[in-house]
Amino acid sequence: MADYEDILYDNNPFSMTHPDHLHTLGALFGMQPSPIERCRVLELGCGLGGNLVPLAALFPESTFVGIDLSKAQVAAADADARSMGLANVQFRAMDILDLTPEWGEFDYILCHGVFSWVPEEVQDRILAICRVHLAPHGIAYISYNTYPGWHVRGMIRQILRRHATATDPRKRIEQARALLSTMADLLPGDRNPAARWLKGEVSVIGDLSDAYVLYEHLVEVNTPLWFEDFVDRSKQAGLQYVADAEFHSMFADRLGPDAADRIGQLASGLVQTEQYLDYMHVRFFRRSLVCRREVRLDRALSHERLRGRWIASRLELLSTDKFKSPEGMVIDTHEPLVKAALKVLTGHPQGLAFETLCHHAALVEGKDPEPADRETIGGPLLELLASHALRIGTWPRPWVGAPPDDHPVAPGFARHQATQAPACTNLMHRAIGLDALDRALIARMDGRSKAELAAVVLEDLEAGRYTISIDDAPLRDPELIAELIDKKLVQIAKRALILDPARVRRYGPLPGER
Repeated sequence: MADYEDILYDNNPFSMTHPDHLHTLGALFGMQPSPIERCRVLELGCGLGGNLVPLAALFPESTFVGIDLSKAQVAAADADARSMGLANVQFRAMDILDLTPEWGEFDYILCHGVFSWVPEEVQDRILAICRVHLAPHGIAYISYNTYPGWHVRGMIRQILRRHATATDPRKRIEQARALLSTMADLLPGDRNPAARWLKGEVSVIGDLSDAYVLYEHLVEVNTPLWFEDFVDRSKQAGLQYVADAEFHSMFADRLGPDAADRIGQLASGLVQTEQYLDYMHVRFFRRSLVCRREVRLDRALSHERLRGRWIASRLELLSTDKFKSPEGMVIDTHEPLVKAALKVLTGHPQGLAFETLCHHAALVEGKDPEPADRETIGGPLLELLASHALRIGTWPRPWVGAPPDDHPVAPGFARHQATQAPACTNLMHRAIGLDALDRALIARMDGRSKAELAAVVLEDLEAGRYTISIDDAPLRDPELIAELIDKKLVQIAKRALILDPARVRRYGPLPGER
């Protein structure tokens, strides 16, 4: 605990904890979760508040509560929320064991990066809290390290804990990093598969934060679980498994066309199927969604579940009939309406409502839209969703994929964060790294014109707040600065950090701002 007060954890959002993501997955399986625009959210282990503060800024009519054992972390989170004038989020320094029924019900309970890192008594209490405090159709998100992957990753933890034995946590981190550096240099990565894997893993850890090294590999408690064991413990607590927050990970088809049949011969039912998939992927980490045991789930997915949902594509158009995912998977379709729908989505990175998408796809094909189109398009879209080619949501993301002609506006919380650190949260609830010019622009994108942005950037350069060079020569030319800002704004828009002009009034300036 003393370590946790002294070395603050990384202050990040976690996109898969977004209430919209939880709401949508629950609805896909027949639940009726609370609308996220007016809901109650509890986060167990809120840290520095980086997960809740952006959500509170976006959803002023919802209520957010974060608790954490560390007084230092909670004080920082509270100060951040107060500095943005957020009245709908509160942070409390307290033990999870002290939560009482008087706190009432919550529509969404988030517990990221806690479950594996606390004693079994606290794990049981987390599950009990979900049982007692979830609303009738509430959803809880619980992440944890899992086997079989942690059998191999745990090897590094054991090595580092044996080597780094200093009492002072910073000295322990220093010892661990020194050993990691030595291992990266000396491991014979070309001689045997185990050493090759270990060398790669050591390299990855070396680039991560001190907080990660300390809390993942050097702390006393880090207890992975088999997925089936987590589900059994949830059942004992009066809960049931809903889905994995990584929706596509639930389906055997992603391992190849005959995978479902072969795993079906080994496994019986959803939970055992997912456990076998964990074996095949040597999975390290899980994000499980649970709800009350009494909720009646319906796992028969159909296009009807896409009604009212927003669909966004992760695909790149390769040719007339082919698309490629970021992972390199090639999608080939000859169904005209599906092909038209996927092409439409490539022009709308923030996504479209399913009904709107079907309408546009029909028009692209030169036909009158009709209700039957939804079934024709919806079935293949569900398959693509299960293969991680698409994203789905219920709350329309209020960003644009290209900057407006003038007066670009970034969300208020991102502008605030850009003044504090070289990263901010975007409208996909992901942490985005920023360079000096990114920070300067985003912090001022409160409705100013491009000309005004260029003027403040030139003022920054003349004051020496940061430098921009072209061919090793400092940039001072106003025309070149304007051109550079135009290019930067295109990048910032693609990173989901510019608000849709039609929705600036709702999601733009915070109270007291311009």
